[in-house]
Amino acid sequence: MPRVLRGTGHQRLILKVHGCIDTPDKLIFTREDYADIRNEHANFYRAIDSLIFTHTFIFIGCGMNDPDLSLILEQYARSFGAAPPHFVTLGGTITPEYKRLLSSNYNLKALQYNSTNNHQELLESVNQLALLVETERSALSASTLW
Repeated sequence: MPRVLRGTGHQRLILKVHGCIDTPDKLIFTREDYADIRNEHANFYRAIDSLIFTHTFIFIGCGMNDPDLSLILEQYARSFGAAPPHFVTLGGTITPEYKRLLSSNYNLKALQYNSTNNHQELLESVNQLALLVETERSALSASTLW
């Protein structure tokens, strides 16, 4: 797994860490299931911990009800409170209190979008982000300030 996570320098990863609709019998539903999985796959969680400390994450299509994700982000937020935030996309209305909770408990910055038209605004935003990242990556490469 470490070799896969390191990549070749020319690839980016999308991590899908829990379940698949094609195999509903393997989905995790209880706290006991989560605890068993954390124990059985401890190295996977060590790798995720490393990535959360060294990379910027954007969470798309997930809620904060996942105990594993909550635990990982809470630990990050408590251990490195001044660290740059990670991001979570949320459709619809978000209260200021919920934004504060995400920030203080998980070090997450909420990226709010209009979910109408089959989440079109989110798709356009992700495409724009990809262009901006490539532009910045090119500038960093040219300047050798990385």
